[in-house]
Amino acid sequence: DPAGSDGGTYRCHVKNEFGESNANLNLNIEAEPEPEGDGPTFIQKPRIISERGGKLVIMDCKVKATPKPTIIWYHGGSVLKESSKLSMSVEEKDDIYYIKLELKDPGTEDSGLYKCNIKNTMGELNANLTLNIESKLF
Repeated sequence: DPAGSDGGTYRCHVKNEFGESNANLNLNIEAEPEPEGDGPTFIQKPRIISERGGKLVIMDCKVKATPKPTIIWYHGGSVLKESSKLSMSVEEKDDIYYIKLELKDPGTEDSGLYKCNIKNTMGELNANLTLNIESKLF
């Protein structure tokens, strides 16, 4: 496992009863640069907020990450896509990311585990949020 620090001049000295010989070898190792950055970490824990009397549910968190992470939301193991009922956003300031999912007019079918996968080249983080929607009988 040669590394950049193993580079330099090597000398080989060979000797027997008939004589001796020397060889100087220069070893250059071009090492891959160490990746720079930080894996995602929470600076605001994941939370669920109910607004408009339960007509709007917001799931959000804030993470710090360098480089910019990819963000994928899941519900029940399926990747979520934006729709008239569901919107996802990410606000970026410096290396802080405010991640938000908005669910309009939630019903009992929207209950369950929501997972937000936040990943960059330095690491991975998951926000797991459980939403319980109970139907109201009048």
